[in-house]
Amino acid sequence: MVVVHSLAGSVAAERSMEVAVRSGIDMADKRKRDKDPAYARDGQRRPRVFLLGSVRESKDGIKLPYLVDAAAIAAELKRKLISQGFRPIRPGETPETVITAEYGMGRLPNPYSDENAGTIPLGGTRPERMHLDDKAYNNLSDSDILTEWRDLSLDPNRTKAVRADAPELIIQVRAWKYPPPANPKKKPTMLWMTTMHVDDPEHRNLNQIYKELLAKGSPYFDQHIERGHELILDTGIPEGTVKIGEPTVVQPKP
Repeated sequence: MVVVHSLAGSVAAERSMEVAVRSGIDMADKRKRDKDPAYARDGQRRPRVFLLGSVRESKDGIKLPYLVDAAAIAAELKRKLISQGFRPIRPGETPETVITAEYGMGRLPNPYSDENAGTIPLGGTRPERMHLDDKAYNNLSDSDILTEWRDLSLDPNRTKAVRADAPELIIQVRAWKYPPPANPKKKPTMLWMTTMHVDDPEHRNLNQIYKELLAKGSPYFDQHIERGHELILDTGIPEGTVKIGEPTVVQPKP
């Protein structure tokens, strides 16, 4: 008698990881770009010499259950900035902009169910948003911060809205005008912010996918994406499972 372990199982359909991208720019600069197409096309007329500042886990989200290699994210972010025409400062040089990044797990304000998401400051009229700090109120066009907030008015029948309301793994890259205001009471100007996020955070590890997030988001650094039109980009990395069947016993032929 011969025992044969058969693969009488099935292979689940593969799907690629999808990265969603949001991006906002300084409203004053957006108005200038809208009026001057030549200026809008020429990125070199805007701040490009950068100092890479902090790269850290966001304090506004849900604490990640594992350590993230922030130094590795910083190194990859620097490479992506350079690939998009930004230049790191040289010794003794003054930067035009300071780049910071935050990563974490949480929710973004839902652009499909709240037209004012990301624009209501602390003390606004929406009671379910009262706990947000003043980082929710900024000078950017259609941009959102990472938060634990959930939109209570969500319509569960709207597929995009449902997806946008779920917890996700998020990387947010910000560019700040340099030098900062001389008056310490004045807030620094955020020139742009690009947000990259993926769903199913409980089954993904940011250490394994941060390169894909930055690769998909970096072409939109210093670019405007209208609210409700976030880009869903396929990474081309297949995900799937193989189910193995039970071993079977086969009688040998005479």
